[in-house]
Amino acid sequence: MQCSKIVVGVDFSEITDSVVNSALTFAKLFNTEVHLIHVIEPPIIAIYENPFLEVDNTEVVLELEELLKKKFSESLQKYVPRFENENIPVKTVVEVGNIAETILEYLEKINADLLIVGNHKTGLIEKFLVGSIAEKLLNKSKNSILVVKSKGLKDIKKVLCGYDFLPNSQRAVEVAVEIASKTGAEVEILHADYDEWFSHLKDVYKEVFKKKVKLLEDLKEDIKNKYGVEVITKIEKGKPEKIIKKEIENFEPDLTILGKRKTTEIKKMFIGTVAMKIVKSSPTPVLVIKKKVN
Repeated sequence: MQCSKIVVGVDFSEITDSVVNSALTFAKLFNTEVHLIHVIEPPIIAIYENPFLEVDNTEVVLELEELLKKKFSESLQKYVPRFENENIPVKTVVEVGNIAETILEYLEKINADLLIVGNHKTGLIEKFLVGSIAEKLLNKSKNSILVVKSKGLKDIKKVLCGYDFLPNSQRAVEVAVEIASKTGAEVEILHADYDEWFSHLKDVYKEVFKKKVKLLEDLKEDIKNKYGVEVITKIEKGKPEKIIKKEIENFEPDLTILGKRKTTEIKKMFIGTVAMKIVKSSPTPVLVIKKKVN
């Protein structure tokens, strides 16, 4: 996983330290530069488009924005020494605008490879109406995203990787193996088999299941031969989100890695994706692989 630029969304919430420390862990692991970004969202953006607004009042609002930018720029600076002490290049940025859209634009502007954000508790009304910022970024960003909960990343000793034999999950496995080769972490590759529920032909299903078991064994051997990394492969029957959630509880990984498929907007709205469900339920960081970083 080539990773030369990491963007870190800093919202100064209760989990900001965990987010920043997780970025530090990844930056050291991949020898990359870090951009810390905070976005100020105007409470009444329409104020700039009101033709009846007096100029003096507009100037007051703009002056307030500049004061806020200065304040948050100073707040971001307190995190800089953590990276400088490890000889990691770090930049701080404060922007004004819609939080998700501004971060997405910045990712594209600097051609970033990875986005790291926090996902903290949100009120039920806000979740229903607009969803979390992390959810919007997961759905819209072309970049892979590390979503951090209250427990951040420090030492990576265990990695759980969801696998469904499709391209993005294959990339997730590659990243899991690369992290293991750098850290010595134990890696478990988990496939949640849900085909039984869709198959009316038991004999056909049995053959498909046997083939999957064989493919997982072949994958395990291939990883060992190519990279010298020992992995555990596991297959469990059931809905992917339930199987992965249960394994997170049992295996207690420091990091869970998932590949995210493309999903229609209607499906996202009503049932979400497996990746999003795991991000919401996991107590530890989840890395969602959305594309291969070249």
